[in-house]
Amino acid sequence: MKTKLTILLAVSLAFNLLFILFYLLATNEPPALLSFEQRVRIMAEKLDLDDQQAEAFERFLASFKEFRDENAPDRDKYLAELIKSHPDERFLRDYHVGPEASQRRLAMMAMMREFIDILRPQQRQLFIDTIAHRGSSSSDPPKPSTE
Repeated sequence: MKTKLTILLAVSLAFNLLFILFYLLATNEPPALLSFEQRVRIMAEKLDLDDQQAEAFERFLASFKEFRDENAPDRDKYLAELIKSHPDERFLRDYHVGPEASQRRLAMMAMMREFIDILRPQQRQLFIDTIAHRGSSSSDPPKPSTE
């Protein structure tokens, strides 16, 4: 009887230790990366959009998705070229700085400007502050400056 109790105690202890180990490993996992849509929806929540602004935001998001989908074949070609042993350097360079790249950036800027135009001044500042600090280690944007 004492041997069975000792075995049960050892098994129970082993399960408890494994539970603690798995818990610690799970809490050390990096957070999942957010999609573009998730990030901009969080931004929209922070901006506290009114109903009219929310409608404009949804139009902006739909336009961006359409823009991204239209440019997906070019992006896929770029990525396929990038991983080649001997990629076409001219193609890679043109993708980033060629005339089509300029057109993509200008189209994106126009979409962004259209959205920014509907924001109140405080929202604009928060929007810009958040974008400017999106690569920082903190997930929260800095407080808008009052200067």
